[in-house]
Amino acid sequence: MAAAAAARGPAQNDPFRIAVIVTLWLLLGLFVLYPLACLLVRAFSDDGGFTLDPIISALGNPTHLRALRNSLVLATLVGILGTAAGFLFAYTVERTDMSRGAKRLAGSGPRDDGIPYFHSARRSKRHPHVFRAGRGAGAGLDRRVDDRSHALAQ
Repeated sequence: MAAAAAARGPAQNDPFRIAVIVTLWLLLGLFVLYPLACLLVRAFSDDGGFTLDPIISALGNPTHLRALRNSLVLATLVGILGTAAGFLFAYTVERTDMSRGAKRLAGSGPRDDGIPYFHSARRSKRHPHVFRAGRGAGAGLDRRVDDRSHALAQ
């Protein structure tokens, strides 16, 4: 077990890191899970017993149904539009020849603080069986693939 812990590296056994993770989980439980559990208990109980009467009466109210429908429509539109916007930004950054400042503005350009960023690997035009890394961490590293995985990728 000690060998497995040493193989993970010193960052895995850092007491400060463990304390931060435990604290975040406790805060999540206190501010999200506990109120949600209290809400569910109140929604499905009446006079100390389990019942569906509050839910059925809420779904019978046209005002509540309209609010539910509006919430579902809003959630669906936010998901669709957010995914479309993210795709357009990612496609623009990856497929166009943007300037360095524009890439930094889009969030995928070179950073001055020393934190590496990663681009997806690109196939070499001259040698399609070689993937070339982007300009970020690991730049200049090539990875060859065998013919079977190359055929699957096309």
